[in-house]
Amino acid sequence: MIAYITVKGTSVRCPRKNHTLLPYVLSYARELFDVVVITDDDELEGIAKEYGVAVYKDKNTHKISEFHAIYGYLAEQGKLDKDEEFVILPVTQPLRTEDTMKAVRDLDMTGYDVATTYTVISNRGIFLLNEDNTFKVDSYNRKGCMCKEEKMADGSMYKMRNSFLRDIVESEDTNHEFWHSRMLWVENTHPMFLDVDTPKDLRIFNLIRER
Repeated sequence: MIAYITVKGTSVRCPRKNHTLLPYVLSYARELFDVVVITDDDELEGIAKEYGVAVYKDKNTHKISEFHAIYGYLAEQGKLDKDEEFVILPVTQPLRTEDTMKAVRDLDMTGYDVATTYTVISNRGIFLLNEDNTFKVDSYNRKGCMCKEEKMADGSMYKMRNSFLRDIVESEDTNHEFWHSRMLWVENTHPMFLDVDTPKDLRIFNLIRER
């Protein structure tokens, strides 16, 4: 099964983060999928080729969504109308287990538009602060037992068909079309959730990788 990874060369909040994240994701993704990297960056293209995966250069990757980037690739390949399934592996959510990837890859999508992953996190909302450093939740009970576990969409993987991707991109509101579809959920069994958006996130990722 094909796995698409879209990576742009520039990141305002965390410069060059994709140059760190892409090799890590490719190191395990290529063992389970036929990977296609879509990028606008020569150096990222070189990294992908070093790992022996296919590359599609799209100079607009930095200013379009991953859905639009994959749509452009499928359109050029003449595959938009084919009823083929694929997965998306965002590099900014790099922590996913092999069992999770296999579970998503092997899902029966009958009756569903898209499959995506969720993680279980501790809801610590009672400890969130307002700008004046008062608690957002008015509670005198700050015991640890108040921190309940909750499910949260983590965006570490998506699985869909070419035809559904076309429906998303060609709709008037891509977010509404996606999140109001018939969704199938799979737990990401990795013990940590990390969305790499800032330099601090990247430092945490590097620490996890080193340890």
